[in-house]
Amino acid sequence: MGLEDDISDIKSKLKELSLRRSSIKGQLTKFKNYLVTLESIQLSSIQVAELSLKVKKIELLSTTFDKIQNEVEIINHTNLEYELTERDIIESDIITCIAKANSFIEEASYHSEARRKSLVNETSCQHHVSENIGFKLPQIVISKFDGRLSSPTELEIGKSLFPGPVGISRVADILTTRGCVRRPLVRLCPLPTAQDLQG
Repeated sequence: MGLEDDISDIKSKLKELSLRRSSIKGQLTKFKNYLVTLESIQLSSIQVAELSLKVKKIELLSTTFDKIQNEVEIINHTNLEYELTERDIIESDIITCIAKANSFIEEASYHSEARRKSLVNETSCQHHVSENIGFKLPQIVISKFDGRLSSPTELEIGKSLFPGPVGISRVADILTTRGCVRRPLVRLCPLPTAQDLQG
């Protein structure tokens, strides 16, 4: 009776492992069918998150399959060639599904990044945008500084200040080596002289 019991236990264990393996194959088929539905659409951020979670689940399923298949191969060593073929088929399906899903995720991320860059470009400060808001934004030009400090005689504010309606000066004539230019006082910035730097 001991040998018959052992054979019966081995057969029931093999049957249980085969059922668990079939369950994994069913889950894998379900995932493959899910991937087919995603082939012709552009994934939303929610679908990308959902797909990422499903990929993690399939990766865990792969580990479970490996453990089950190892036991099946030990118990059913007389049909080892069949079991190794079965392993190759299922592992190949798992790898293909994970690669396909990761490809969908990368493609969706690329499209999402492209959309984000497109929105940034559309909202950047351009002339056609400023026309839509009712006024034109000023163009800012930053002058180049060659590293030399001006001597006090190179730039002098002339005695001609032009007071505004309430008596506050708003504009001045500035004498430079290139001639006299009129500038608003708010655009002027006093630079340190050689004496200020030494002192």
